[in-house]
Parts: sequence; structure tokens; C-alpha cells
Amino acid sequence: MRLRERVPGTCASGLKSLLASKKLARDRLGKGTALAKVLSLLERASRITERRNAFVHILCGEDQDGNPVAATEDLTVWKPLPTVADLDALSADMKTLRLDISRARSKSGFISEALVTKEPT
Repeated sequence: MRLRERVPGTCASGLKSLLASKKLARDRLGKGTALAKVLSLLERASRITERRNAFVHILCGEDQDGNPVAATEDLTVWKPLPTVADLDALSADMKTLRLDISRARSKSGFISEALVTKEPT
């Protein structure tokens, strides 16, 4: 049984949530650069979430020599476990995204400014 068969709808629900967020952004911000920036933040968040999930939800085991390995999502290929550098890079990307979102949401951020000067949709 494939992983996606065991957990039906999990990918679809994530996609539905992303699409709902995009629609909400369009409704609240209207057209313009603020919308493009929010959509960019959402896309970055989606890519980071996929990377995080690839690390967190892996199946671990040992190869014939006793070395730790991890299975790909479809369980067909075994590869070395993520390195500390891989995890540090993900952590840094998550921190940068969190700071970018915080700046965008601040009183002087582009989201606040766009809500005040919303262009018609």
C-alpha cells in the first residue's frame, strides 16, 4: 500500500487550504503588488512546508551495512538521512520566512498599507 493510499486526502486538504488563502488574499487586498507579495509568501511557505514534511514524516531504517537510511515518499528508494546542514538550512529558511511575514503584517508593512489603499477588484 502506498503512503498516499494510507492517508487519503491529506495533500488535497493542503491544496484546498492554500487555494482558500489565495482567494482570501485577493478579496482583502484587491489587485496589485501587495497581492503578488502575499502570494509569493504563501508559495514560499508551501515549499518550506513540503521540505519540513519530507524530513519529519520519513520512514527510517538501516541498510545492509547497518547505516541509517530513509525511504522516499513512495517507499521505492532508500537514501541517507538528512544531514545537520540540511536541517540547519531548513531552519534558516523558516526563520527568514517568519520574519518576512512579521514585517509584512506590521503597521508599516505592505499588507497594512494595502488594506488602507485597496485597489478595486
